[in-house]
Amino acid sequence: MSFGKSETATRMSLSRTVKSGTLINKNDGSEVYYTLDSGGRDAINTWNAGMQECSNFGKGTL
Repeated sequence: MSFGKSETATRMSLSRTVKSGTLINKNDGSEVYYTLDSGGRDAINTWNAGMQECSNFGKGTL
């Protein structure tokens, strides 16, 4: 089980995320590795910046 989900559900989710262009998969023998593509990294960086702004709200740092 991964993240409290079945192996099948996890594989399906990863496959859909690769097809959407957010993740890139790389096969190395019997192992598969996943990494974020540039759009995925941009989305996470944008989310992180927004979370940082939320955590600074009211602290006089905006």
